[in-house]
Amino acid sequence: MAGQHVWARRPGVAVHINAFNFPAWGLCEKLATALLAGMPVIAKPATATALVAHRLAQLFEPVLPPGVLQMLPGDADAGEAMCTDPNIQMISFTGSTAVGRIVAQAAAKNLTPVTLELGGKSPVIVDAKGTFESIAPKIAIGKLFNA
Repeated sequence: MAGQHVWARRPGVAVHINAFNFPAWGLCEKLATALLAGMPVIAKPATATALVAHRLAQLFEPVLPPGVLQMLPGDADAGEAMCTDPNIQMISFTGSTAVGRIVAQAAAKNLTPVTLELGGKSPVIVDAKGTFESIAPKIAIGKLFNA
């Protein structure tokens, strides 16, 4: 419809493609956001974290209505199929910049809105007041939080 904003459309299915380094936290964060918006979620975990995603789906199963959360592990072809599906209303991708470009290009074919969280390597800024003894444990906790 002319003049209608994306957020004014009826909520549809959200796709979340998750990175390997925060498999549990990343999925839960995106799932909560989508559920609050009234959207069911199809989640594609990183290939290396498929078992984590499977276990999370088991934990959510008793509390979510059927069909609200679907875990679809797979390779890049599975992710591309989700990104080009015209029935998907929103795509969230967390991962590398190179794959983020592929996701954005695939979603553009259907003008599907995309949120990209790309290439984070936990950068840290330490000012003149910081000491190794005070900063190092905090950096380590941040890096190892979800390991």
